[in-house]
Amino acid sequence: MTIYRCEKDKTVKIFLVSCAIFWAVLTPSPAKADFVDGNELLAKCSTPKGDTLFYMHQSYCIAYVVGSVDALTSAQTIDGFPTIICVPENVSSNQLKDIVLLYLEKHPEDRHLGGSTIVMVAVAKAFPCGVNQ
Repeated sequence: MTIYRCEKDKTVKIFLVSCAIFWAVLTPSPAKADFVDGNELLAKCSTPKGDTLFYMHQSYCIAYVVGSVDALTSAQTIDGFPTIICVPENVSSNQLKDIVLLYLEKHPEDRHLGGSTIVMVAVAKAFPCGVNQ
């Protein structure tokens, strides 16, 4: 009788897990194209120096900005991809972060956009191609 109960419990567990997976897959949820939006990027990039999370947030911010710029500059090497930004060689990661932070502060109407889009627009305005290269 104990063996039967274990099999019955196992069947019930499998059924419940299957229902949970089925429900999770079929439940509509809004699609999110970007992992980070401008509001989150602004919050992390503008954390005050005295805050206990300052260094972690600054590292996150710089890594996000530099990663977005690197991805875009790499994509620009693909045939047919437009050249949007032309970052000079001597630009530092902190300077890129400052450019993005200044853009976010001056353009609150864009903060709902994806973080990588904001980085692209801010850096393109600061370093357009064909100007002072």
